[in-house]
Amino acid sequence: MLLGDRYGQTALLRTIPAVDFELFCEVAKDKLVKNGHLLHTWYEYDENAIPPTYVFKVRSWQLHAAIYLCLIISKFLYCV
Repeated sequence: MLLGDRYGQTALLRTIPAVDFELFCEVAKDKLVKNGHLLHTWYEYDENAIPPTYVFKVRSWQLHAAIYLCLIISKFLYCV
């Protein structure tokens, strides 16, 4: 689902299936990824979606930190 940066920088996913998102969070917790808690800051659970998903919360004042979130997500690729 997520790709490394071998072919250039990838954009953040607008939605992530809830099952995958929860797996990312478990990996972060198990691997003690620093700042893994930011996933819940950036993504919001949408229980009305079928299937349930986490949706990226866009806030203009937070966009400068989106690159940092990309780095956190990329760490999951090397931890799994």
